[in-house]
Amino acid sequence: MTTLVYVCAMSVLSAGRLWLGSQTMGTLSLEEKTPPVHLSMIQMANSRTGWGEIDTGSHTGILSTNDGGVRWKVAVRVPSYSPIELGNSGAAWYATETSGRTPYARVHFTKDWGRHWSVSNPLRLPSGRSDRLQLSFAAGRKHGWMTVSAGGMNSAQTLQVWNTNDGGAKWNLRSNENPSDFLLGFQNSLAGWAECSHAGSPVAAALAPPKSSQSTSLQPALYRTVDGGRTWQPQYLPVPANLVAHAGLASLTNMTWFGRTGFMECSFASDRLPYEKWGLYSTTDGGVHWSLHIVNGVSNNYGDHMHDVTFDIAGPKDLWETITQVSATLNGPYRSNYTMLYHSEGINQPWKEVGKTPVPLSDVQFVSPRMGFGLTSTGALYRTTDGGRIWRLT
Repeated sequence: MTTLVYVCAMSVLSAGRLWLGSQTMGTLSLEEKTPPVHLSMIQMANSRTGWGEIDTGSHTGILSTNDGGVRWKVAVRVPSYSPIELGNSGAAWYATETSGRTPYARVHFTKDWGRHWSVSNPLRLPSGRSDRLQLSFAAGRKHGWMTVSAGGMNSAQTLQVWNTNDGGAKWNLRSNENPSDFLLGFQNSLAGWAECSHAGSPVAAALAPPKSSQSTSLQPALYRTVDGGRTWQPQYLPVPANLVAHAGLASLTNMTWFGRTGFMECSFASDRLPYEKWGLYSTTDGGVHWSLHIVNGVSNNYGDHMHDVTFDIAGPKDLWETITQVSATLNGPYRSNYTMLYHSEGINQPWKEVGKTPVPLSDVQFVSPRMGFGLTSTGALYRTTDGGRIWRLT
């Protein structure tokens, strides 16, 4: 689940309760109840078990649940800048780093929902240059990658790519500098993709296949590796002509894979109505070819009224979309007005309106065609058992 357009919003409070497990958070004692949990993210494995996160400012708490989100246990608390990767079947990873003349990173991982944590070998970082780490794991969670990046929006670059083939215990340096700076996902141990977002969001014209010697100088937004991250080559994506004409900005997000079928969310700023468009790139041949499917668009997405769009790819024939209308408030954050939920039974099938959710939702995740969870911007967790028609507070 990825939010394509981010705005601040307000909603109701959660009725869930946080129970502390083997660790404490802040000054709370063991087994002490806290006020309602304000979850910032969820990743449910099924109707009962899953991961959650809470943001405490300087730290992020990684939580687990085994009763569908009614109660949560603290698995670990990590620095807020640490990259986190959460998987199904109890697997999770986060990375920490040291500073100084010889900086190192280490990857911490669990396979049992946070009851026990192990630490990887030290990963030597470039001295005085790295400032961002990113973790990414392929399906199965055995093969993983960590990138080390540096620089700002207009000069970002990846300095190192590390790889593990045993779930995170041992890491090896796969390559040094490469042209991309954000991992989008790996289909398997060899095939992966990354985004080049120099100068902000990638330019839509750069996604189009080059048509002349002049256009080949454009920086492509998408890079592909077929050797596990050792080398990367540009891969151009199809873009409608009106988006290319005025170099509309595109936003690409993490990939979701089901065997050789994959999905990648995107958004475009068009020079024609509707000005803002959202959709999905899809592939059925392991990422060799991608097709674009525009799902929705609005006439504008700035000023007093905006839209927040999210997708949840529960399966190749189980696609979900939420569109939340938000409004500006006087001297305050944006206010969420309502959320509309849509469903499709496949990338080439029509999208059907399910209905308006009882409260605005910032994140929706389905674990089956009927069972799903919804999160508000203030961390309240809702659940549906009938495909999104009725929602109840957890």
